[in-house]
Amino acid sequence: ICFVSSSTNPAMERKADRVIKPASSYYFIRAVISYLLGRNLHNNVFISSQCSGFEKYRAEVLKDDFRTLISGSGLTEEEITGFAEEFNKKMKAVVIFAEQTTDHIVASELRNLCLLTGKTGKEGSGILCLRSSCNSQGIIDMGLAGGDAAGILSGVENLLVFGEDPVGLANGDIAIADLISKTRFRVVQDFRMTATAALADGVLPSSYIFESGGSFTSSGKVISRMPKQRSGPAGPPGFQQIASILKEVGQPCSADIEEIHEEMLLSVSGGDDRKLAFISAGGPATQHLFRHGCNSLEALFESEIMHPE
Repeated sequence: ICFVSSSTNPAMERKADRVIKPASSYYFIRAVISYLLGRNLHNNVFISSQCSGFEKYRAEVLKDDFRTLISGSGLTEEEITGFAEEFNKKMKAVVIFAEQTTDHIVASELRNLCLLTGKTGKEGSGILCLRSSCNSQGIIDMGLAGGDAAGILSGVENLLVFGEDPVGLANGDIAIADLISKTRFRVVQDFRMTATAALADGVLPSSYIFESGGSFTSSGKVISRMPKQRSGPAGPPGFQQIASILKEVGQPCSADIEEIHEEMLLSVSGGDDRKLAFISAGGPATQHLFRHGCNSLEALFESEIMHPE
C-alpha cells in the first residue's frame, strides 16, 4: 500500500507500506506519466486496442520539461522514477482517491495513468473514485457530466436544475450566478429553497428516494435498487413531475419507475465497445469548482447534522 497525499493523515499512514508527500499531486502524477512516456514504458498493446487520443495526449505531456515537473512536485527524481517503475510493473494495482479532496484535473491524470499502464478494466486493477455525492457515478454513466460551466451553458435558453445548488456551493469567484441569470427560463427541483432556487422562475418540490423508488450506482459501478417505502407530502414524486412537463411540451415519456429503470439499464449497458479516451487536463487546478459535489442535500446534512453551529 502506497499512500500519496500532500497533507498529514496518521491513521492512513500507519496502514501504508510507503508514504509519499508531494507538494503538488498534479505535478507528481504528471511527472510519473512524463517519465513513463519519455522511456516508452507505456502499455502499447492495451492502448492501441482499447484507447483513443493517445498520440495527442503524449505530445502534450512531452512538451513539459521533466525537471520542471519534478520541481513542482516537491519530490526527488528518485522518488518519482521509483514510484513510476514500481506502479508500472505491478500486475495488479488499484488507484483509490476521494473526489472530496482531489480536483478534477488530478482525477483526469490519475485516469490517464491507469490507461497508460494498462491497469483499467482488469481484474484486481484499475481506478476507484470515492464520490462526494450519492449518485455521481450514475450521472457520469448517463453521459451527463463533463465540460466547463460556461461551455455547457453557452446558448442554453431554458434550464432545469435537479437537486443541486451551483450558485450557493460554488467555490471562489466562479461566476455561476451570472451564467445562470443569462438563461431565459429557469426551473429548480430541490428539497428546499437554495441560492440557485432563488434565481429560478419556478421551483418544484423534490422527493426523497424512499418516497419515489430508484437506484444508486456505486463507485464500482454496481447498481443498487431501492423500492418506494412511503408517499411524500409533495404529491407526485420528482420523476413523475418531469414526465408531466415533457408531455405538455410534446415529448411524452414513461412515468413508470420500472420502465424508466429498464431504459436506463439499456442506455448504460450499450457502451462497452467504446474506446477509452485520454483526457488532456490542461494544467493544475487552483481549487474545486464546487463544495459538497454541488449537492444541496449533502451540504444541508453537513451543516445541520454533522457540524451544527
